[in-house]
Amino acid sequence: MNTLRKKAVVFLSFVLVLLIFTSCSTKEDSENFLNNTNDQALLKICQGFHLIRYDMSNFSQDDIEKSSDISQTGMFIFFVDTDSNVKQFYDSNKQQYKIPVTYYQDYINKYFDDYTLKPSEISYDIYDPDAEALVVGAFPSPDTGFPEISAQEAIGADTIKLSVKYFDRYEDSNSETVLYTETITLKIFGDNYKFVSSTLTY
Repeated sequence: MNTLRKKAVVFLSFVLVLLIFTSCSTKEDSENFLNNTNDQALLKICQGFHLIRYDMSNFSQDDIEKSSDISQTGMFIFFVDTDSNVKQFYDSNKQQYKIPVTYYQDYINKYFDDYTLKPSEISYDIYDPDAEALVVGAFPSPDTGFPEISAQEAIGADTIKLSVKYFDRYEDSNSETVLYTETITLKIFGDNYKFVSSTLTY
């Protein structure tokens, strides 16, 4: 009986040590990811995710808890603001972009899970169903204000949380007045991020 108890204690101790090691290891991985990521690139992505709140001139103050909460227009604005390769689709003769829907879909899938694209619902009437493309002369560019990353935290094996403060510096470039703080949670997949949620605090 004592032998069985000793074996059980040894086994449970091994499991406990393994769990502690795994927890520390995965947390360390997330922290290393944050430490090794260029802050400017991270801020650029955060500004992109901020733009999913826009639908024409409307700005959503609601919590975004899943990708399906994002409007079709908000997703398109995210795309044109963050994809540096979109210029390849510009036709200088027609002075317009003609972006294949398949290309658009692949790009969105890099950053969002479980999002159903409905190109015909994007504002600005840019969807050409015959060409299966988004045709637009100029891109919308909402004002994202003056953001700074104020906090970053590894909260799990592959999850990070970023807090971004948006300052009121339209008249005073040194103003420390914060309009609101956006907290963005992202999943890490290799060198890529995927959106999880976004909340605003005033």
